[in-house]
Amino acid sequence: MHRRVALISILTLTAGGASRCTPSATRRRAPYDGSKLTYCGGRAFDDFLMSKDQGLTCDMTGGSSGSPWFQNFNETTGLGTQNSVNSFKYNFAAKWMFGPYFGSEAQAVYQAAQSTNAP
Repeated sequence: MHRRVALISILTLTAGGASRCTPSATRRRAPYDGSKLTYCGGRAFDDFLMSKDQGLTCDMTGGSSGSPWFQNFNETTGLGTQNSVNSFKYNFAAKWMFGPYFGSEAQAVYQAAQSTNAP
């Protein structure tokens, strides 16, 4: 695995490009409350503790849950290839964030959705 990824706190990709999203009021936790773009970047690693997910050194809090992880993230355009989302932390490993790797199955679901004629 060991891909370089950027974990984005408030940026999501839409069909028209990059757009901001704000976490719901019940999920906001400062300073990751949706008011500014924040990210951690670095090399992802396999979770060697208790899951088969990937990890990244990042001290974001629960307010960043569900935020996307991008490979080949471009700070200027805000674009990249999404390959995970913030999912969980271990209480004893506060400097690491973990999320599932979006591999070939996720890509197949995305491609199937793109090929539908649904509005």
